[in-house]
Amino acid sequence: MKKFVTLLASVMLVSMSVKAQEQGKFYIGGYAGLSASGAAMTLNDGYDTIGDATVQANLGYGINIGYFLTDKVRIGFGYEKSGNQSDNTTKTILGQFYGSFAYYKEIANGLYYAPEFQIGFANGDMQVDAATFPLSGIYLGLSLLQLEFKPTEHFSTAINLGYATLASVGGATNYQGDSIGLSTAVFAASLGVSPSVTFKYYF
Repeated sequence: MKKFVTLLASVMLVSMSVKAQEQGKFYIGGYAGLSASGAAMTLNDGYDTIGDATVQANLGYGINIGYFLTDKVRIGFGYEKSGNQSDNTTKTILGQFYGSFAYYKEIANGLYYAPEFQIGFANGDMQVDAATFPLSGIYLGLSLLQLEFKPTEHFSTAINLGYATLASVGGATNYQGDSIGLSTAVFAASLGVSPSVTFKYYF
């Protein structure tokens, strides 16, 4: 009986240790999510300045890699792509390259609270009527309600219940003999309604 208890305690300790984050660990992951966003847009053709604001749904997906500097601090890099169509004439597609910083706080065995900050640049295009504008600019992201569950040594699932992103981009094109400039700020947010889900593999 004593040997059985000792064996059981050893198995429990081992199972707990494989679920912990470890310094020096790498991972690769992918995610998909849906969010509501608002876009403030300004068009300028040299004669007139037109402002517009729209709200639409964004479908996004991406891939990311990360490395643990300590058991609680992770850095990473990622690429995300999102798109939306606010009406029949306005369509936006953006890709974001970013670096990230996250802090892990274990709240239960294998379950972590992991707020994350992202900064990088965005590029893509926006189609307004028959004119297509190339876009480039900055990208910021903040995840304050992100949870990660790691049931095994190699696999985990992260659910982002509350996040906000901002892409401030601009570009210019020639349309019907005029040079038209466009600047836009795309703000996307979700608070529990449309969470993004990430699956990760740890090396």
